[in-house]
Formats: sequence, structure tokens, C-alpha cells
Amino acid sequence: MSLVGGAGKLSGARKDLLLQWDRVRRTWRDANAEHFEKAYLHEWEQQVNAAHRAMTSLAATLKQLRRDCE
Repeated sequence: MSLVGGAGKLSGARKDLLLQWDRVRRTWRDANAEHFEKAYLHEWEQQVNAAHRAMTSLAATLKQLRRDCE
């Protein structure tokens, strides 16, 4: 799988998880849900976004390297 493909899969998985969390959050409204969201999901989402940016950037760099080597 290419980096672009992996970044796409990561983005899709992120979207799916956040949609599912939204469904859960409609019924789970206590302090534990809020703690889980703040302690885990926000941090996780930042890490996923950073990984996605890095994968996209690296894919562009590799594409340019291939062009330069031709």
C-alpha cells in the first residue's frame, strides 16, 4: 500500500470512529464520558491528524524524488 493509500485509510478510520463516538455520546452523558473524550479522543485525534499530515508530506517528497531520479 502506498503512503497516500495509507493516509486515506487512516482518514477514513478517523471519520468512522468519530461518527461512532458521536452516536455513543448521545446517550453517554456523564462525567466519565467527558473525561474519556478529553483524556483520550482529543489526544488521539491530534496524533492521527499529525500522522496524516506527515504521511501526505512524505508521499509528496517521495513523488518528487522519483521524478528527480528519472
